[in-house]
Amino acid sequence: DWDGNKAWRKRLMAAVRTQAAFYPHFLEPRLAPGEELTPTELQILHLLCADKSNAEIAQIMDVKLPTVKTHVSHILDKLDVKRRAEAKTAAKKLHLVQDDL
Repeated sequence: DWDGNKAWRKRLMAAVRTQAAFYPHFLEPRLAPGEELTPTELQILHLLCADKSNAEIAQIMDVKLPTVKTHVSHILDKLDVKRRAEAKTAAKKLHLVQDDL
């Protein structure tokens, strides 16, 4: 219930709706500044979300297994999660991967 100036509130809500139309993703969750994933980390995240093992990811990307493990560790740190399943959930929430993965 609003007991203040109703005309002001109406103008404010109209302005908010206008801004929301121009910036629909403004309030969506996102990574903290400086915590963005590198292109390689993003590619590994997509493979991780496709339920690929570290060995499979290494083979697909033609890199060594320790390299994949390092990237996965960085991804988990940046997403502030401890497990691959949590990374998958966080990636979907942050719109880093498609929901159908």
